[in-house]
Amino acid sequence: MEEDNSDSTAPATKPVLRPKNGEPSRDARNNERFLHFLTVTSKLLTIFYQLVPIILVIIILVVHFFKRNETLVLLETFDVHLRSEAAGFNGGSLANKLLDQINLMREKTPRVSKGIDYIPLSQMDQVDWEIEVGGVSAKSFSRYIRERLGPNVRRVLGETVIENDHAFVTVRIPGQSSRTFEGKTKNLDRVMRQAAGYVLLAFDPYVLAVNLLGVDQAACLETIKHILKNDPRSDDASAYDLWGRLLADQGNYKAAHAKYENAIKLDSNSAEIYSNWGAVYYKEKNYKAAHAKYEIAKRLNPRLAPVYFNEGLTFAEEGKHTEEIRAYQKATTLDPLLRDAYFSWAFALRDLGKREDEITMLEKTIELDPRYSDAYIELGFTLREQQKYPAAAEKLEKAIEIDPKSVRGHYYLGLVYERLEKYDKAIGAFEQVIILDPSGSFARGLKEYIARLREKLHASSGISDSKKAARQKSIKPKF
Repeated sequence: MEEDNSDSTAPATKPVLRPKNGEPSRDARNNERFLHFLTVTSKLLTIFYQLVPIILVIIILVVHFFKRNETLVLLETFDVHLRSEAAGFNGGSLANKLLDQINLMREKTPRVSKGIDYIPLSQMDQVDWEIEVGGVSAKSFSRYIRERLGPNVRRVLGETVIENDHAFVTVRIPGQSSRTFEGKTKNLDRVMRQAAGYVLLAFDPYVLAVNLLGVDQAACLETIKHILKNDPRSDDASAYDLWGRLLADQGNYKAAHAKYENAIKLDSNSAEIYSNWGAVYYKEKNYKAAHAKYEIAKRLNPRLAPVYFNEGLTFAEEGKHTEEIRAYQKATTLDPLLRDAYFSWAFALRDLGKREDEITMLEKTIELDPRYSDAYIELGFTLREQQKYPAAAEKLEKAIEIDPKSVRGHYYLGLVYERLEKYDKAIGAFEQVIILDPSGSFARGLKEYIARLREKLHASSGISDSKKAARQKSIKPKF
């Protein structure tokens, strides 16, 4: 009998079941499918990684091709002297301050040049990619393409020196003479605004001209002539538009209309120019001609909110308050942020005797622009007429806080203080009126009025002193 050497404790081996006709098992088929999937996926990933550099190159070329006519203004980090750094100033923050002022001026412009962009150099470095493509980074490749195919890159350099609480900011644009602006360090934003004007004159003078309109007529006219003298020619129609508005502000309507004729010859499809031309006729009190221009503007662009606002102002002068309000409703529907439409709407409601609705509209104006001092003054005026003196004083005080040089604000505040029997404050408010505008209509007769208020003040203080003395006599110490 032969000896059994097998391990009796070993588990029995499960027999392999072979499918009929020699076909592979289900597990084998699944394995083959999985291996095929991995192979295909690997090949696709290999192709994708090979295509990524090509795709990036195509994207860069396309982007820069469409931006080939644009101008990119790089605001380089300012050079800052050691004493300036010790005072807490650094080059990056100063470049950002300059950009802030540029953007503020652009925001106040109805339109800005689409082909110009301003960006700090530090931000430019953050935007570029750092992907290696065949030993060359996409960042360096992008810069190479940008220099040859992309936007026209211009640089703005700056230097700042702080001495004795004074800031000296020098701005240099290659190819142009440098300019230095100075002012107290506490007024650095004002200094930077002047520097921003210099930058805009070089790259976007239309924005500068709009901001100068109504502020500095001589500088505005100089900037308009600069626009008409230099490229691009696409701004010429808008420059004539501004020139016409400037002449209208001076009361020279005949010359203003001539400038608008020039503007329309260059751009006969501009609804904005026709709307502004209508506003010139409005100032001239030629309301029929004004409405004619508004109609052309509305045909060219039925969704232009300012034309309806201008139309409302014209209806107001004609005493057509129903049409006026309808125009403001249309303007604010098209542009819910059109502050001046709500403000003018409030005056229309005042003329109709709807004082509560007027207050609501003034509050809406303030909601849109919490720093609009005129809205606070008108709200204070209306509350005063309703004999709500404490509330009126609050609104007028806010107006003075925003605009300390407001003659009307000080005058109405003085009247409210008088009603509240705050004669000392009333005198102070009226004295400010005389200081700010000694020959104006609000100051007329105020000196005599102040003299009478001083008599009331002395009388009220005398009564107060006598009451205090009587009270002291009636109170006896306790022992």
